[in-house]
Amino acid sequence: MSEIHDTYQIPCRVQEIKIMVGQFSVVGDLLLPVTGKKHPVIIVVWGDGEAGRHTVGKPSKLIRIFIECGYAVFLEDKPGFGASTGEFSKGGGLRQDGGHRHRLR
Repeated sequence: MSEIHDTYQIPCRVQEIKIMVGQFSVVGDLLLPVTGKKHPVIIVVWGDGEAGRHTVGKPSKLIRIFIECGYAVFLEDKPGFGASTGEFSKGGGLRQDGGHRHRLR
């Protein structure tokens, strides 16, 4: 039986995931196919600018195809946006109050 998730309008199960990276947290939704227990995961990494799992609007056809083909898809809130903490700096790093810095490359 398919579940059409209200936010994504895709037949899938959704789990909110929080990943701690040092003092930072990256929060996102893991979209899982309705059937099966184990699925390979595709992580969607947004480009520049403010973006998050709930700002993308209607999911792309590609995300729908991934789910239909049995892949799980992780949609994150970029650091400093949505439920994730920290912020990106123009130097390509990740900052959080207190002066701590973690490089992302």
